[in-house]
Amino acid sequence: MFRAVFKSPNLKSINLKFLPLFTQQLGLPVLTVVLYLKRRVAPLPTAYETQVGKVRVNHFEYPVIKLWEYADEIAAGRWPELAPLLTTLVEKPDEATLARERELILREKDPQKRADLLACAVTIGTRYFDKEFLWRFFREEVEILRGASFIEDWLEEQLEEGLQRGVQQGLQQGLHEARRMDMVRILRHRFGDVPLNLETQLGLLTADRLALLMDVALEAPDLVAFAEEVDHISSYQPVPA
Repeated sequence: MFRAVFKSPNLKSINLKFLPLFTQQLGLPVLTVVLYLKRRVAPLPTAYETQVGKVRVNHFEYPVIKLWEYADEIAAGRWPELAPLLTTLVEKPDEATLARERELILREKDPQKRADLLACAVTIGTRYFDKEFLWRFFREEVEILRGASFIEDWLEEQLEEGLQRGVQQGLQQGLHEARRMDMVRILRHRFGDVPLNLETQLGLLTADRLALLMDVALEAPDLVAFAEEVDHISSYQPVPA
């Protein structure tokens, strides 16, 4: 009975039988390379053996790439496709690491690749950062992330919630701006030019408080009286229930 002997507990399987098939199918030489992302001090294995009893019947050597040795080059932008891996390659990933990942990824011109690289960065980042922090950090890239061909369930939920919040905020902002513009239009029709500081003050009010001022804009004898009512409503603090 054959048994596989692995020189490393982290090397679970090597399907050597598929290499010639891939080579034949692709018409190119297919190589097996072992990539290590996490920094290690202990020596890394470079060979795989198959034994029958104590007799070695097969021996296969493979190159090992310690990707963390290339972290500086990746951060410098030499291999932008590997940017999402930076958090795994540095000793202490922090917000600056994520910022550099994001900067490199956003340079990608292809929209689909850019979306997928961002999704990778967020997914890998969950190993080192709180999910809520990651959501806040990549919030400006929400629209890009929606185009990713794969995405974690938790991030998909966050994107859906973010979309709903965005729609609601957009409706509220639209209502607020519409009320402000209607009020300024009324004031200009009745009194002429409206001082810029008064327009700015109206823009700081909520849509509900602007609604309260609509009748005032229609009935106030002059802009001075209207401005006094704006000051009053601006300073009004509702009594807690």
